[in-house]
Amino acid sequence: MKKTTMVCALALAAAVSFAGSVGAQQNPVARQQPQGLGVSPVFEGWYQNPDGTFTLSFGFQNRNTAQVLSIPVGPSNKVEPARSTRASRRTSSLAVATGCSP
Repeated sequence: MKKTTMVCALALAAAVSFAGSVGAQQNPVARQQPQGLGVSPVFEGWYQNPDGTFTLSFGFQNRNTAQVLSIPVGPSNKVEPARSTRASRRTSSLAVATGCSP
């Protein structure tokens, strides 16, 4: 019993000391530059209307640090579902990972 307790205590101490030395990785998606990056719609929430329907609220995320983009209200400012790509989806995959495949 004492040996098990000692092993658990050492494992816990090692895990705690290792966890303190590990830093977060840089998120490649969150890169920033002054201009040239896109603006993406961001889902901000929803609310129910009195008639039982729902309204979805979207904002925009501009990842540029200096470039200000104007997105006017109008028929070109909309969010639509992507076209279906079912015809090009794979229906099987190899049992062993072999790196990149067509």
